[in-house]
Amino acid sequence: MPAANIQNWWTGRRFNRPTRGWVIGPERTLVRDGPQKKLTAMQGEFGSGMIPLASFAGKPIMVPGGTGSIDTLSVTHETEGVRDGLSTMTFKSFEQGSEKMQAESVDWIWVDERCSEEIYSELIAPTTATDGIVFLSYTPLKGGGELTYRFLNEYSADRCDIRIDAQDARHISAARRAELEESYLPHEREARIHGIPQLGIARVFPFSDRKPPARLQSGQGHSELGEMARRYRLRLRASLRCRALRLGAGDR
Repeated sequence: MPAANIQNWWTGRRFNRPTRGWVIGPERTLVRDGPQKKLTAMQGEFGSGMIPLASFAGKPIMVPGGTGSIDTLSVTHETEGVRDGLSTMTFKSFEQGSEKMQAESVDWIWVDERCSEEIYSELIAPTTATDGIVFLSYTPLKGGGELTYRFLNEYSADRCDIRIDAQDARHISAARRAELEESYLPHEREARIHGIPQLGIARVFPFSDRKPPARLQSGQGHSELGEMARRYRLRLRASLRCRALRLGAGDR
């Protein structure tokens, strides 16, 4: 994209050359109605999304069948104000299987919604040769899965987790946030409002619904959340063992 479209405050990863990337979600329709819409047509018309219309290099390649799903699109890339090629983005889905994600090397992958460990491992490989980046965005409902615990508990210098609280969504008023919090089921509130992993119909971490935990600052919280997850698993295992013993005693 043109350099003018990149905010000066952005301190994350930047590329000084055209890139090749994937956007992946659970199903084609969810990818179309989620990431694709946000990037290309938030107001209903192509070019009204996060990517400005002027940045597109021609019409996108559509998925056959008239579903409205985009297969691949291209945008112009500039380095220091000089156009130096086209960056391309292809939309994929988990339902294609991990085998469909082994064919090429890419610079970046955006995974929208939680994926399996198998798919995540396959997505690391395409970015290895390019020193690329894989980033995931999802609400950690039902415990968030093994992948969530991997990010929280297994430290790695090339991996990090960022928890986004509802308070970070500044376009939503405090009154509206309170209404949303009341509308969610009690066991889902921490995950949906505060980004804290939740398991089944119970909370993973013993925080009050009414008093959310203090907001974690950058560099904090990784070890705290990991320790809480570890304690919770130990308590859960102990509880399951006791339950098994009680059931066993009752069967005799």
